[in-house]
Amino acid sequence: MGVTLVLMDEYGQLYFVGVGVPLFALGYLAALGIRIEAVGGKFAYRLSRFSRKKLFAVATAVSAIGFIIVGISKSWYGLPFAFLPLLAYFFTYPLVLNDLHQELPSGQWATGESFVSLLRGLAFIPLSLVFSGVAERNSITTTYLVIGMLVTLYLGVFLFTYRSHKPTMS
Repeated sequence: MGVTLVLMDEYGQLYFVGVGVPLFALGYLAALGIRIEAVGGKFAYRLSRFSRKKLFAVATAVSAIGFIIVGISKSWYGLPFAFLPLLAYFFTYPLVLNDLHQELPSGQWATGESFVSLLRGLAFIPLSLVFSGVAERNSITTTYLVIGMLVTLYLGVFLFTYRSHKPTMS
């Protein structure tokens, strides 16, 4: 979801301008995104009592729904749905880091987070090439629809392959 979040952030301006959002409003939209991040970081711990499989499946579905609606709407009506992937990501990423920290000794936390960042960057490269290619041939909204379908496909893979794991360290 981190990869798709970067795509929404990087190319969202094209969508916003394409559906008629004035340029000055982009600052307000960016501020809304930062508020979502702050609220997610503050309240994510409340979600830690839920099953990770269910929680991450719901977050992935919310993200996919956001991209699909943005891709289908092709108007400013889709604007609020562009923030669904942000909600999904910023409410679950602190839990991902918490799980990572439980698995690693404290001296390796930064290395673990760097590795997660590396994997996100490596996944971003081919996805951004596909994204830009589809946008160039079709439209930015079509590209968001394609990303929504890819996230939906990932949800299926996630549900099929996820195995519950208890942390080895406390």
